[in-house]
Amino acid sequence: MPLDVRSFPYGNLQAYKMHIRPNIHQILYGDSYRKIPKNRHAENIINLLEILAINGISTTWQIAKNEIRNDMEKLRTREKEYRRLLIGRNDKKRHKVGLLELGLVVQDGINHNRGPAAQYRLSLHGILCCIDILDLNDDTIDQIATTHSNILPKVFGRWDFLKSVLDKDIYKIKILSKGIILDNLVPLQESDFSLSEIMSFVHIKYKQKFENITEGELAEEISFWFYTNLLYNSVKKVRDKTGKQESFCTTLAKILNKDPNLKRWYNEFLDEVKNYNKTRYFTIKKFKVS
Repeated sequence: MPLDVRSFPYGNLQAYKMHIRPNIHQILYGDSYRKIPKNRHAENIINLLEILAINGISTTWQIAKNEIRNDMEKLRTREKEYRRLLIGRNDKKRHKVGLLELGLVVQDGINHNRGPAAQYRLSLHGILCCIDILDLNDDTIDQIATTHSNILPKVFGRWDFLKSVLDKDIYKIKILSKGIILDNLVPLQESDFSLSEIMSFVHIKYKQKFENITEGELAEEISFWFYTNLLYNSVKKVRDKTGKQESFCTTLAKILNKDPNLKRWYNEFLDEVKNYNKTRYFTIKKFKVS
């Protein structure tokens, strides 16, 4: 299924770091630093997110059936509870925000099996939040990647291949889920490898998308972050045939050399980085105070 090109009411990774992740933590845990749901409402949200994380696209009826199967009355009650959690509700003239409005869940089509019913799935921010707030083992993260492979094709869509190369390092996506987007780097010392400039450009490229971004663009930003993050602690110095010293990323090279399409995609991104920094250099060089 192709990525949706609509703009959703959430923005780039900066928005995730500054607003989305802090908001959901406040809703679920209040001011506590311990991951203990503060009330029954928070527990239901966590259950709903976990069901969607593992099962993918679902109607509210299908979500409820993951918990209740044989009691029709309880099933209908639970379905209504989950629908309110998704779309929000007005209670005593106060609006309670739903997961759709928070940007953690998106509506994805209509299911006609039991009559027309809206289908829901996690957004990319919702996936990151689940990796962050749920106590997931590696096997469950593998399952989430498989379920959502079409949403994040350059990472989840290549998960088994990436895992064969990275092994446990593939779960460094947990770093991103915790809001550590590495957007404020100090230039590396004793290295001509411009890692800080590359990671900074990941965020510069999407800086105008703080409030609204298409899902395809957000998937690209996350993918650029994921592969650039592989450069950390895996760069070594090598010399070419002329004796000139160059920087070489062993881990990323192993991946890109086995996937020509991925290599072309990332090299085009590196060309963008180089052109941006070259233009910036000449702009600064010409700048004068009269």
